[in-house]
Amino acid sequence: MVPCRKVRILLVAFLAVTTTLVGAPIQARELWASSDGELAWEGWGYIKSQNMGMHFRDIEIYPQNSGAMNAGILRLASDLYWGDARFNLEHEFSFRAMTAGLDSDTTGLGFGTTQADRPRLFDIDDIDGDGLTLVNNVDRLAVSFPIGAADIHIGRQAISWGSAWFWKPTDRFSPFSPMDIDPDVKRGVDALRAEIYFGPSTSLDVVATFERHEHTDRELWVHGGARFRTTIGRYDLAISAARFQLSEASNLMAGLEFTGELGDVGFRGEAAFNYLPETEEWDVEGVLGADYHFAMGITLAGELYYNGLGTDSDGYSEFLLDKTGTTAERLSRGEAFNFGRYYAGIALTQEVTPLINLTLSAISNLADPSAFVIAGLQWSVVENGRFTAGALIPVGEKPDGLAGKLSSEYGLYPALGYAVLKLSF
Repeated sequence: MVPCRKVRILLVAFLAVTTTLVGAPIQARELWASSDGELAWEGWGYIKSQNMGMHFRDIEIYPQNSGAMNAGILRLASDLYWGDARFNLEHEFSFRAMTAGLDSDTTGLGFGTTQADRPRLFDIDDIDGDGLTLVNNVDRLAVSFPIGAADIHIGRQAISWGSAWFWKPTDRFSPFSPMDIDPDVKRGVDALRAEIYFGPSTSLDVVATFERHEHTDRELWVHGGARFRTTIGRYDLAISAARFQLSEASNLMAGLEFTGELGDVGFRGEAAFNYLPETEEWDVEGVLGADYHFAMGITLAGELYYNGLGTDSDGYSEFLLDKTGTTAERLSRGEAFNFGRYYAGIALTQEVTPLINLTLSAISNLADPSAFVIAGLQWSVVENGRFTAGALIPVGEKPDGLAGKLSSEYGLYPALGYAVLKLSF
């Protein structure tokens, strides 16, 4: 149970506000406009409740055998338009209440949501204590304007590369994990970006992102790259090149992507070729996927993933205990998510009604073997309101005691249930 009466009061207040909004959702609207139309101010946002419970299946490395977490999130967004220029601000306030043990290092695997908190140029510190974390997050703060055939973006923004579903090895600036239960909003990064358009389906995306690492030899980290995208026939193609900074080395990446159709079957794939000049290490990550929509409202999608960054099951324990290598750093930064090599993902979606969808998916480490089975429900409760719920069930050999050898990736994970209510306005 939550060890603080103040936490209970906050939860009750949040649920009361949520219930009120369910009955009367607010529509996004223009807040103000000048008489000549040159200036306009728009606003929107959402309120969300994320709830999660875990059962650690008697695995001894966890301090508790069960736990729960609640996150209440309020996101307020505003756009100010001045001619062709746009100023975007999105501010997210949230609190997380959790039971004892969930704030320990044992949950560093990132259960439920896995976008890593990388350093940015500035942030407001979280307030932690008594099982409660208060987060005050300026997640978007950017100005955008056109120059000829280019759109320029300066400031905190979301950057998305990649074409696959579960795994996107070329999406390194702020990626989602394949096991994220609520992949709703990407964490903003501080960046300079130019999107240059050569036609309706051809563009060049040039990006530089910045991080501040205080009290280190190199306080300002700079990552950068370019991605060229075009369409040939029924296929979208992309090539990319980027350089990412790490503590002891740099990481050069070359990427390839494609999406398209062959008859009624959709295909997609991508590959990332990574090279560390200082250590002369290199690896390849590749994804190949297909999807098909059946007449009865069922969509089936699957992917195969090769993770050249990973290791064999004999090296799992050493892999997780290593806190200093470049692989460990990419895991902690949320640039990599798995420590095996061969994976498969499959997702089945059934539209029950236009408002209700059922999902069943699984992610499997083929070499262990082990897997995570995910069953979920998505329901559009009211206009601008969405409820999702589900369960994540691990399948695989559990580690044998605190000093036991880890031979199964997903056997390390807890069983997890979640429910998310989101109301947009």
